[in-house]
Amino acid sequence: MKQHPFRIRLPRRLVSSVQFRFAVTFTILVAILLALMNTYPTRTSRDIVFAEKQSALTNRAAVVSSSLSLLDNLTPDNTRQVLALLDLRDLTRIVVTDSTGLAVYDSAAENNIRGKYTLYPELVRALDGQAVFYSHYTSEAFLSRAAMPVMSSGKTVGAVYVCESDSERAALIGSIQRRLATITIGIGAAAHQSWSANIFSTVGDMFPKSSIATITGIGGMAGGLGSMFLQKVAGELFVYSEQVNLSFLGFTGKPAGYFIIFCVCATAYLIGWCIMKALVPKYKVITLN
Repeated sequence: MKQHPFRIRLPRRLVSSVQFRFAVTFTILVAILLALMNTYPTRTSRDIVFAEKQSALTNRAAVVSSSLSLLDNLTPDNTRQVLALLDLRDLTRIVVTDSTGLAVYDSAAENNIRGKYTLYPELVRALDGQAVFYSHYTSEAFLSRAAMPVMSSGKTVGAVYVCESDSERAALIGSIQRRLATITIGIGAAAHQSWSANIFSTVGDMFPKSSIATITGIGGMAGGLGSMFLQKVAGELFVYSEQVNLSFLGFTGKPAGYFIIFCVCATAYLIGWCIMKALVPKYKVITLN
């Protein structure tokens, strides 16, 4: 089979060398460690909050449902009187419907749907006799909602919908993500300095003194152009990830864009090293005529 003329093939001696295998294995282990460090703590924290929200909000909906179950039918007046006896100030919104889906109570100050038929999926399922819970995490808050049927004399007379927005715990998890990102940046900066120190010494080891400045200048120009291109792509990625609330390996929004760029930067060093070893399998002093 005829090979492509521009295809880069690593020398077999390089691929089978102990140094190459050690470098690849070490890089993979570090990448896995950083990925786990940046995803496992936040993912576990979110799961704990989700479980707690499910238990707490479902219990609150059950309390409201059991209180309303004493009524034969739900009307705006008797529903309001019953809910006034309960302490529901920590809930963001409460909606109560009758058996037909007509909202008889809505605590929202804006976009109030009292007197209108509601088609919220949670309320539709609750009117079918199901207990429902959903929770969603954003960089700003945990948005949790639960719905439960109101049963009286063995039949469904209505449904209860409760909603809660928790910004404090979302801010706490956001601070954990930022601290982990700071640690990752510090590790990456230390690795970059190690790379820079070795790459400049490589020029001095391979080229005569009269050409070191020229070769270093060419490398610096290539690095500047590559940096300009990467910053342009990174800026577009950050804007896009924030607009669509991108999710990637446990990160959402703009932090997800940052994590993608850090992954690119991490692999760029390994790719650059492979290209160097493919072009120059064995370092030796270059003699210029």
